[in-house]
Amino acid sequence: MERHRTAQLEARAELNNPGARVLEPGYEFTGDENAPTLPRPEELADYHADLGSKCPSDIDIDSSVRKYCTEVLGNDDAEKTVLVLGNSHAQQWIPAIKTYAQDHNWRVIAYVGQGCFYTEASQQPKTQPHCAGWFEHSEHLLTSNDFDTVFLQGTFASVESERVNENLTSAIRRLTGRGTTVVGIRDNPRFKEGLTQCALALDRDDPQCTQVPPAVRQDDPQKALADGIDGYVTVDMTSFICPGGSCHPVIGNVYVFADTNHLSAPYGESLIDAFGDQLTEALS
Repeated sequence: MERHRTAQLEARAELNNPGARVLEPGYEFTGDENAPTLPRPEELADYHADLGSKCPSDIDIDSSVRKYCTEVLGNDDAEKTVLVLGNSHAQQWIPAIKTYAQDHNWRVIAYVGQGCFYTEASQQPKTQPHCAGWFEHSEHLLTSNDFDTVFLQGTFASVESERVNENLTSAIRRLTGRGTTVVGIRDNPRFKEGLTQCALALDRDDPQCTQVPPAVRQDDPQKALADGIDGYVTVDMTSFICPGGSCHPVIGNVYVFADTNHLSAPYGESLIDAFGDQLTEALS
């Protein structure tokens, strides 16, 4: 019975739970105004996007970190092979990248280390001991394989601020210097307390559950960097995550955030078209 109810909700989600699609010009809601908001509370933790299958044999990578490498989208006749590099904040954009890749005849490889940062060895979290090896062997992965494009988290947001990391800037220059296109995806805002959890405890329309973090008030910090580095382009989805400069717990009958700093899976999926539009413009 529960499985049947879940299937029904998913089948009607495009109409009843459009998420970010309600922000598109001219959008008219035609769904059920009384439909439950998705994801259901017990599903909020399921925000990690599918990373695909095990690392293919043709990818040259140290055996000690091969477990972090996966093939998101296989394609024997791909026009391009692209890499998604980073942690869960890069991983959450994989559904959008995969959809774009399917439309453009790409192959997609991922190298994701949970809690790790593609910046510098000394900046890996001490609470995540696996990150040292993950980062150490990332350079071999990048230099020994012919990736046309690398997607990574281009900024680093905290509750108080957002910045571009100097060590990441150096890495971007190395990659673009080898002829690789780098796509920097702006980090999403972060909060002391989850907006979704606030809405569940109080009410989705309670003003306490809408916030305006400092990072939302500023332009994408990557812009100047992209202007100065040929081959570095950016995607900034902030206007779809916090439209009008305010971060709400619910948009289009979908909880925007799973926790204090990750998008919910359904909301991320509702951003696929908008992400693709920005990526097309960035790569043109």
